Amino acid sequence: KADAAAQARFLQLLFRNRTQQLCFIDSDHLTNLEELFDVVRCRCGELCVYLTADTLRRPWCAGEITIAWQVHGKVTSIFHPSFTQPEDDSLEVRSIHNYIASADFKLVEYGITDEAVVNAYRWLLNGNKANYYVDHDIIGRKRLEDVVDKVTSSGNSRRTRFGSLLNATPYNAGFKSSTSSNADVCRQGTVVFSSRRNDDEASATVGILLGQIQASLLEVVPAGYTVLSDLGNEAADEAVAMLASAHVVVVVLTNDSLKTTQQLQVICNAMSEEVPCIPVSTPSFRFPNSQSFQDLKIRYKGEASELEARVQLFFKIISVPFTTYASQQVLSVQATSVLARIPKTSKYNSAGRHTASQEKAIALVKVQTIDEFFHEPVPRPDPNQIYKFTEMQALACAEIVC
Repeated sequence: KADAAAQARFLQLLFRNRTQQLCFIDSDHLTNLEELFDVVRCRCGELCVYLTADTLRRPWCAGEITIAWQVHGKVTSIFHPSFTQPEDDSLEVRSIHNYIASADFKLVEYGITDEAVVNAYRWLLNGNKANYYVDHDIIGRKRLEDVVDKVTSSGNSRRTRFGSLLNATPYNAGFKSSTSSNADVCRQGTVVFSSRRNDDEASATVGILLGQIQASLLEVVPAGYTVLSDLGNEAADEAVAMLASAHVVVVVLTNDSLKTTQQLQVICNAMSEEVPCIPVSTPSFRFPNSQSFQDLKIRYKGEASELEARVQLFFKIISVPFTTYASQQVLSVQATSVLARIPKTSKYNSAGRHTASQEKAIALVKVQTIDEFFHEPVPRPDPNQIYKFTEMQALACAEIVC
């Protein structure tokens, strides 16, 4: 979950959208493994295994896959490019316990033996026919939308078991792929969402955020929005060059955002043009320190001084946390906080001065230097108070294992 928290959540919301069925993520419900395994055994219509770099190393994933294989075999696998097939030696009874990460519980306590895990993994990787692949030639949010469309398509030779309402009208209050043309990209007054390109976790974060606020956003900003990571290179570069005409720029900060040229260009252009900015920080992002600026000087040399000044100015704006591993309720509250920061009027009023919304945003700016920022991630919320099992009471639902 650590490397694909936003992707798993985005997939959950997309599956709900497409099928109008209940769908939950296992990591929302890890406080009671016995109940979680019982849901997979008795009340799960389909188990969707999202295979990223470490999925098969997680003991609860091993338990869920094994139970599904033993009981009903209703498993759909989605392979992400980061997934690497385990070595043959790892899928042996004598070594499987070394392959799976250690935990404060043992699967055998739940009646799941090493031999059963090995057989389930071999079936999943070699015998299960319900396999789908994330297409890396597709960019942005559409990459995950595409694989969900394939899984839920009634035209597939193997009809998915994700629900009987596959032809139902999808819920359209979010999760649309970008259809912006070059003309739309340059249109004055749009909200621009910037995230790290070719990063599925960053694109999924934008997808979740927009899914929560899109309807309200379009009421506040009729000109709409542009998601840079959904655009081709030429269109994205044009949009970055035209940031001066944007209503506001929402910068989604994820791992290595400050090592991405386009993200830095967005920050610099927005700061130089005095475009309102909303930094949105995710758990994988680390705020810059003195070493970060040393790295910028090495990479950009002659431009480093101006770049450093604008980046420091940007990080004096209080960021909105967006805790991608948190519950849906927490994400909804945090997304609303982003929406509340979007100005309800244009960049400047007729007198050329900041509007009241702008002044309020400026009042939030901190005055301390960049080195005074606290560099720890957002604390994890208490799952006992946040996560609820209400959705797991359904007799048939889908579950995403990540």
